[in-house]
Amino acid sequence: MAMAPHDTPLPPTVAPTPTCGNGVINPGETCVNCALDFVCASGQVCQGGICRVILTSPTPAPPLPAPPVVERPSFFEKIKDYSLYIGIGVGVITIIIVIIVLAIRNNKKRPSFSRSGNNNK
Repeated sequence: MAMAPHDTPLPPTVAPTPTCGNGVINPGETCVNCALDFVCASGQVCQGGICRVILTSPTPAPPLPAPPVVERPSFFEKIKDYSLYIGIGVGVITIIIVIIVLAIRNNKKRPSFSRSGNNNK
């Protein structure tokens, strides 16, 4: 029995062996179409099928730390711990002034017992 033309087996087709990924950079392989074999070096990037150096701007210096904020206590905060002593001091000074004033006033009212030139008999 003869085979019809459409029944004849086709010769096996040989598929081209892939060259990408074989560890060798073959003609036509670039970093775009075969990144397995064509790897850009450190500091480079693939652009348009060519490895190009990455241009980086210098990193700015970190800002200096702010000086610590020192809060100075106000006058009233400073004397708060001594307010009892200040009150006692003011009270003692007031009492001393009152005693002096009373002594001066009483001294003016006392009659003088000194002898004067007038002897009224």
